[in-house]
Amino acid sequence: MEEIKTMTKIYPQQHPQRLIERFGKEYLYQVWAELGMYKSAERLSKEFGEYISYSTMRWLSHKYNWKRIVTDKSLPIYKAVLRGTQKAEFYQHIIFK
Repeated sequence: MEEIKTMTKIYPQQHPQRLIERFGKEYLYQVWAELGMYKSAERLSKEFGEYISYSTMRWLSHKYNWKRIVTDKSLPIYKAVLRGTQKAEFYQHIIFK
């Protein structure tokens, strides 16, 4: 029986270098810091005219060690930290205020 190999399809339009060349790191950081990885990917997809994955934004935030301040205590992520069910240290790129 032949083994089936699965491969992750890599979309060239998701390559972070194209985003950096088009928008610049500073703008990408500003959008990510304001909206987070999911909503920033949606917004940049519209601006770029091509699909941008949230994981591309996550990769950029880890690569460049971006930090984001979160003050909205109604967010589930913030509630989990306040309840103590999740440690703030788990979120290396988020500063809870």
